[in-house]
Amino acid sequence: MTTDFSRRQFVSQTGAILAGSLLSNSLFAANESKSGITLGFSSYALPERTPLEAISLLAETGYDSVELCVFPPRGLPTAKDQMEIANRLDSTGLKLTSLMENLRPLSSKKDYETSTERLKQACDFANRFAPQKPLIQTVLGGKNWNKEKDLCLERLSAWAKIATDAKVVLAIKPHRGHAMSRPADAIWLIQQLGNTPWLRMCYDYSHFIYRDMPMSATIKESLPYTAHIAVKDAVQIDGKVVFKSPGVVDTINYISLLKQFHAGGYRGDVCVEVSSQVWRQPGYDSEETVKQCFAAMSHAFKNAQIRPAV
Repeated sequence: MTTDFSRRQFVSQTGAILAGSLLSNSLFAANESKSGITLGFSSYALPERTPLEAISLLAETGYDSVELCVFPPRGLPTAKDQMEIANRLDSTGLKLTSLMENLRPLSSKKDYETSTERLKQACDFANRFAPQKPLIQTVLGGKNWNKEKDLCLERLSAWAKIATDAKVVLAIKPHRGHAMSRPADAIWLIQQLGNTPWLRMCYDYSHFIYRDMPMSATIKESLPYTAHIAVKDAVQIDGKVVFKSPGVVDTINYISLLKQFHAGGYRGDVCVEVSSQVWRQPGYDSEETVKQCFAAMSHAFKNAQIRPAV
């Protein structure tokens, strides 16, 4: 399989990006990382493929890393599958940088308890990959931040303790349709819970665009707390925001995004997250989407001229 531009060739020819993990065996410390930023793809957009199939496809295409979608109905891999996943990652050289969950502290008490158990299980799974453990990223649901933030804080405090005890980063993602929808909301939660390195933020500018939130301002605000970056395009149609795959519309400047995060010391993963608005469409071609996103983001990495930290 060939592509117009091989990111791995670019890395080897220029020494631009070294494979690296987001988390050390003790504390996440972006500014101290000696590795570069990795380019990944979330298996969220590969619902018809097993994790093993997803890993092989992404490695063949040229990605550095993978995020595994682990919330129902897909769920965590079985013990047997976990061993096979570890072997496949080892043989391909792909990094497992993130687990995508969908934990809802603002749902019913029963749903919250179920989410708590899922978080514990995801932490156990993540610890199988020590010392380069994947983080767990999740949205938090809800609708009204002002009314629900205190309950969110109360329930998230228990999750922060679970993550701290497991030494696995939990990255909460502001979502434009949920209660926690702005970087300031996530930062407030993180600060209220002691600014622990095990509770961080997932940055996704597609949730801030068209909301009078300039990218540069949100990056500056988010940088000290960001442990994971998700990328997808967004376009406004008839007053509504519609998500697209990276590179489909020219609304988000990924070159500038990469430059600003790298200059600010970020050394984690940049993960392509194709929305269900895309992959649930009739005729969706997952392999073609994987290739198209790789071409678009490889172009951004190349033009951002990212170099490993020295």
